Amino acid sequence: MKKWKDPYFLRQYINKTCSQYFDRNTWDEVESAYLANKQRPHFAWLNPSLTDLSKRLWREKASEAIEWKSLEGLLFDQKLKSSPFFGDRRFRPLIFMSLSSALSVDALKLDEPFQGSPDSRCMRVLDMCASPGAKTCLIAWTCKKNSAIVTNEVLCERRWRLQETIQNYATNRDITCDISSLDGIDFGDFFESSFDRVLVDAPCLNERYLFHNQVTPEQVFRSQDDLSLLQRQLLLSAVRSCKVGGYVVYSTCTLDKRQNCDVIDWLVSESSVKSCVVVEHVDVSRTFEKFLNVRRPENGVLVVPTVQCNWGPLFVCRLKKTVDQNFEKFMSGCPLDM
Repeated sequence: MKKWKDPYFLRQYINKTCSQYFDRNTWDEVESAYLANKQRPHFAWLNPSLTDLSKRLWREKASEAIEWKSLEGLLFDQKLKSSPFFGDRRFRPLIFMSLSSALSVDALKLDEPFQGSPDSRCMRVLDMCASPGAKTCLIAWTCKKNSAIVTNEVLCERRWRLQETIQNYATNRDITCDISSLDGIDFGDFFESSFDRVLVDAPCLNERYLFHNQVTPEQVFRSQDDLSLLQRQLLLSAVRSCKVGGYVVYSTCTLDKRQNCDVIDWLVSESSVKSCVVVEHVDVSRTFEKFLNVRRPENGVLVVPTVQCNWGPLFVCRLKKTVDQNFEKFMSGCPLDM
């Protein structure tokens, strides 16, 4: 663990892991963006349950406002977050997150008509790796009424934070939001063809935090292990648990190609899977393009941080399930034996 507290070791590790996928100039920009992390503004979404007067007061404190669907996002300078009214735990008017994270939820296409029978009354959404819960809140705030959300976190120490977030932000709309502790790998077995939308915001390297020496034992474990194996299992489980006609969105917050494009390439090249899913084009609205440095690898969207657009990293890919498939034989031999 000692070496993982050494900033020099961490930056060398990140360089070795991620920089090989970019030219020197691009990677220099990424490093500059990470170093400027403390100077970038804070971004937060306004809780839609606020009164119009409260929303107006918060807008006056912000340097810039962003509109996305029915939500309002605000940019605040660094000094504002340290002021007392941000620390009042009795009232949660704002939820802070990276602006780029909204792309994962946007890719779910929650405003499309519900799948299933004509009398189907609700959309079922699974957030498979949900903690700390910000994306679950965005799902709850932007999906249609009468929808049902299952938000899942297998780790106990992270699930309490997820529960707190849901209680504070996502319980004031006409939806249901259940918290699950199931291993994401098992959803395909227990809930096959059960969800209209599945978000797999997979565990990943998350090098922005490592770059600033914000290291936990969990991150050390992630860095030492080959996470792509776990990511493949989670993604396959998501495809199995998705209904025909539904969407699976896979996302990470790393620039490591092995955990992004390579995972998708693996899925669509497997003979037991490629016939039942198609990779869809992910649109990025002008709202996000103004603030994000977006690139388009072959099978998704990649947000690459720069000093001017210092959000991300984020990789997003959307898959549409076209037919049901018998995965039993496939699951027994792969990807565990790879």
